Amino acid sequence: MNVKDKIYSIIASTSTALIQAIRGATLEELHALVDGSPSTYQPEIAAKELPAPAAPRRVKSGRLPRRSKDQILATIESITELLGKGPLRSESIRKTLGLEAREMPRLLREGVAGGHFHILSGRKRSTLYGIGGKVDKPATKPAKKAVKKPARKAPRKK
Repeated sequence: MNVKDKIYSIIASTSTALIQAIRGATLEELHALVDGSPSTYQPEIAAKELPAPAAPRRVKSGRLPRRSKDQILATIESITELLGKGPLRSESIRKTLGLEAREMPRLLREGVAGGHFHILSGRKRSTLYGIGGKVDKPATKPAKKAVKKPARKAPRKK
């Protein structure tokens, strides 16, 4: 066995013994080794000083789960009951019933088409839904009036 092999075997045995000692040591013992002083680490105090981690945001991605006609009708009925208290915008309906924003267009479209509730006013995001009252037609772009432009004059000849 040459010198190089002896050095490698000593390093391997030393590192194995070092890893076993670290795994068996407590946090206080390791802290005392680093500082060179007795440990002052107190896990209860350290946990109180640290701010609580923020709750991870739950990101919903992908498709919505499939819903049966009965489930859709039940949700439309709950929207109708909510609108019985007074007219609301879709954002308020969504927050009150705890629905996802992606669910709302279908539910509102089918509710209006089925006559469960009506569009009282507005278009797109400002649409106000309610039961009864003056009913607006569904959101469509107003037709632009054709404006006839005056004819261009020909340049004068000199």
